[in-house]
Amino acid sequence: WYFLRYMDPKNEKEFCSRSASDYWGQVDLYIGGTEHAVGHLLYSRMWTKVLFDLGHIGFDEPYKKLVNQGMIQGSSRFVYRIIPQYYISDKELSKKQIFISSGLREKFIKNELSTKELWDLCKNVDPEIAPLKSEADDTSFVFPEQHVDVNLVDGFELDVEAFKNWKHDLKNALFITESDGTFLCRGEVEKMSKSKFNTVNPDHIVERFGADTFRMYEMFLGPVEISKPWDTKGIEGVHRFLKKFWRLYVDENKGLNLTDETPTAAARLKKIPSAFPLIQA
Repeated sequence: WYFLRYMDPKNEKEFCSRSASDYWGQVDLYIGGTEHAVGHLLYSRMWTKVLFDLGHIGFDEPYKKLVNQGMIQGSSRFVYRIIPQYYISDKELSKKQIFISSGLREKFIKNELSTKELWDLCKNVDPEIAPLKSEADDTSFVFPEQHVDVNLVDGFELDVEAFKNWKHDLKNALFITESDGTFLCRGEVEKMSKSKFNTVNPDHIVERFGADTFRMYEMFLGPVEISKPWDTKGIEGVHRFLKKFWRLYVDENKGLNLTDETPTAAARLKKIPSAFPLIQA
């Protein structure tokens, strides 16, 4: 019931006078995340109803309106190892850290890439993993997946060198890339969590794009009540918009293009059309 104390904080006789609580009434709006708000709602509602039954306050609900803000979801990224089925029983061979681009894995699963072709790709990165059988087409593969830190990925493209430096056991990892040399990850929207390596450090976003871009991107993610996935790639569009708006007032060579003079109607129309045609109309 501590929130009731704000109505009468200097009262030394009671938590809040009845006259003060009658004047201020309930909290108009409570906003909180679903998981965080549950505990507060349970306790605040219980004590409000108790104090109402005892006659200390004139309302039996603590808040007039409750808004549960949606959860910011993380856009997770996954990488796939490639292990020949019969290597699993061989401890030395199964330790090999060979990763395959998500696009190639999809092609293999859809039979758009043969087993022999996949073996050839494997031998290109490590000749030692040549099939132990005479017929490569009889060999099957497993593709265990693992989360990768989203900060090592640009969209779906993995920074291979950063990934190798991410953990000690990845230092000697090998990579089967797409034909253009890129290594693609699989994406999935999940709860943002450190264990899933899909959290975003606001400091890094602010350092790269500025605080205004960060705030504006959050505001336009969507309705406050709905859970929304975070996508760092999407923030670039907001950043470009703000830079375009900035150039309305700042000349790249002359600097700030503002004066204390009252603008003429002609000056207003000169600045408005390209960015705000509806305002001009």
